[in-house]
Amino acid sequence: MDGSHQQELASPDSDLPRAVDEACESVTASSGTSPSASGPAGALFEGQVGAHYLLTMLVEAEPRGLPGMVIERIELQRAGEGHPLDDVIVRGATKIGEPAVLEVQAKRTITFAPTDPVFKDVVEQLARAFPALDLSHQRHQFAVATERTSFKIAGPYQDVLRWAREVCSAAVFFGRVNGRNVGNDNMRTFVATFRRHLQGAGCPNDDEAVWQILRRFWILPFDYDWPGSQPRRVARTNHRHHSASLTTPHPLLATRGSSYLGTVLN
Repeated sequence: MDGSHQQELASPDSDLPRAVDEACESVTASSGTSPSASGPAGALFEGQVGAHYLLTMLVEAEPRGLPGMVIERIELQRAGEGHPLDDVIVRGATKIGEPAVLEVQAKRTITFAPTDPVFKDVVEQLARAFPALDLSHQRHQFAVATERTSFKIAGPYQDVLRWAREVCSAAVFFGRVNGRNVGNDNMRTFVATFRRHLQGAGCPNDDEAVWQILRRFWILPFDYDWPGSQPRRVARTNHRHHSASLTTPHPLLATRGSSYLGTVLN
């Protein structure tokens, strides 16, 4: 597709201001799908997640889901360009210039229960991404941004994903998950459900494949509607602190930073 029609959010010489405003207003994106029509998260939540990463880029903070990376560009609605999780694409780089990417799917509500159809859809999207993954590194990550959290999401599900990232092999990971007095039933149910959905999507679902995908998968709560929301506080703090401390702020921070902050908070 012609680059002039892409929602690619890059340099101040690009169409970033117009593209961001359009994204937050849910106009048609490059794939021909508006955020309001592209999933259960709806226009507001998807716009908030996109604005969060834009603000993170402008203040040069570390992005959620890409630890240690620096954001270089944000893209929206890229399913037509080979990104199964396509709501927000975060492109960045390591400190030595190696490219990194985070694909984010915004889901206002997802429980990750065995009967949750939203979880099934997300795993099917991951299954479509798996054949193209370079397993020699972890610079290609995937995430679900959700507005609703729970004890299981904040506890055992996050723990099992953290374990997958921390350990060095599938054998060590499953030994820990299945170990008596180490893993727990909630963890095992999450992993078993994940495996079953991969199988249903025709994706490899052996221990190695399951571990390789899980170690690249994040659950990112963005509870903007809850009183005392942590993402709201972080957004305000980042904007205030970095606006004052950066010696060479992004050219758009002064003119558009408050607008993006408003989109995150409203």
